[in-house]
Amino acid sequence: MVRAILVAMSMAAPTRALVRDLVFGAVYVAQGTVYGFVSFILIPTLSDRGVSLEAQAGILALAGAPWLLKLAWAPLVDGRRGRRAGARVFVTSGLMGVAAGLMVLGTAGPLDLGVGGIALLWMLINVGLALCDVAVDALALDSVTPGERGRTQGFMLGGHHVGLEGIGGMGLGAVVMAADLSVALFVQAGLAVLVAACVWLVRFPARERPPSERPAFVRLVLDLVRRPGARLGLVVAALVLFADVLTSAVSGHFWVDRLGWTPTRVAARLPPILLAANLVGYGVAGKLVDHIGHCRAAAAGSALLGAAWVIFAILEPLWGVEAFLLTFVAVQAVVTAVMFVGLHAHFMALVDPRARATHFVVFTVLLNLPRVLAPSVGAWTVAAWGFAGVFAACGFYQLTMAALVARSRVD
Repeated sequence: MVRAILVAMSMAAPTRALVRDLVFGAVYVAQGTVYGFVSFILIPTLSDRGVSLEAQAGILALAGAPWLLKLAWAPLVDGRRGRRAGARVFVTSGLMGVAAGLMVLGTAGPLDLGVGGIALLWMLINVGLALCDVAVDALALDSVTPGERGRTQGFMLGGHHVGLEGIGGMGLGAVVMAADLSVALFVQAGLAVLVAACVWLVRFPARERPPSERPAFVRLVLDLVRRPGARLGLVVAALVLFADVLTSAVSGHFWVDRLGWTPTRVAARLPPILLAANLVGYGVAGKLVDHIGHCRAAAAGSALLGAAWVIFAILEPLWGVEAFLLTFVAVQAVVTAVMFVGLHAHFMALVDPRARATHFVVFTVLLNLPRVLAPSVGAWTVAAWGFAGVFAACGFYQLTMAALVARSRVD
């Protein structure tokens, strides 16, 4: 596999670009696999064993903290030593840290650790995922031309869902049924090591030479904030995914407790639909976003997502019909893909090459802010409004975000 990649990298520019995007996608496959295991297997299993929604939300919220601390990694990647070492070093280091955490969790036995132990190890695994995320984004900013950003983001974010639903959901679901949770964790660790080896061996030629001198971090961030388009982009980043994270945080409780599905049924039904819908969504987005404009695509995706949630809430009597539920899941996945690719491609255009990792991390840290905040209010909103009320409120919120995204632009 690695030999084939190296041979392809010596070929024509279009082939090199394709292989580059496939390697970036593989990193996101490894990340998505870990999240797929937690979303489709571990959290539903905890819910089935009587762990409260508040405790589940606590696990997810604690894991969100390292994503807010990505600013600690970005200056290191942007600095002189980081430039000399290359972002690949940080990608592989992050993946190896993830593999180590998964091995510890698998050896200890996740269900024997209790909620506190799971939460702590899941948070440490997310430290490695966050470092890897910072570094692979820096590699993309260095090597991808503006006209390819939508396509590259399609590969990266689509790869996340190959891991999330394909490997983490369906593949590891089969592993758990045949063996146990620990074996599934060891499989994830092996995948992380394999992808780290590919990243380490492949070269990623930069589009342009990095500047010899880099202004102070504070000045670069202030320059970003002073530009009206970038400033509005920062506001968008902080707010746009709150509803998406909130609905995801309560989804395990929704499927198992509200609808009465078993964890086995969740793992069997949802991943195939989500995988197919996400591959379609990110495939379409990868070709569409660069043509219609990044902000326009993100705004359209946000508006369609909000409308889908409102309609889903209104049609609560149909929640008992599996075909209706799976259709909604597929539609939600496709429009979310368009929104995500548009947002990430837009934020890539707002960074300064002198601090590409730091600037992009500012945007992604704000994007991940809801990971910490939204799960903490999930149980309260469900208790106060019910699931239909939560979906309706999230829908109207997302429609408001669509209007805000539409106003954001590159200066």
